[in-house]
Amino acid sequence: MPDNAHRDEALNRRLDQITGELSDMRNSMDKIAEALTRLALLEERHSVIVSTTRQIEERQVRFDDRLDKLEKEQIRYDATASTASKAFKVVWAVVGGGIIYIGGEIIKAFSK
Repeated sequence: MPDNAHRDEALNRRLDQITGELSDMRNSMDKIAEALTRLALLEERHSVIVSTTRQIEERQVRFDDRLDKLEKEQIRYDATASTASKAFKVVWAVVGGGIIYIGGEIIKAFSK
């Protein structure tokens, strides 16, 4: 009988050990499940960030295109304004020269 008691005691210790190991395994599995849940949330957030970044990049490209067009229009406008300004200066020079010539002719006519 002492052998049976000794065997029962050894079996009980082994069962307690297995029970403890199972409990540890369950706790580890719970931690793994929690980590996987967090990982899934991080993956979802990452996907949202990637999508948003792509949208921002597309908007940036469109903005750059619009800015290029505006810069080209500004260059054309500046060239047109510069040309028009020079043309007005030439016109005023011609008009002024004409007025001076006419004024000189009038003075000549009255001084005779």
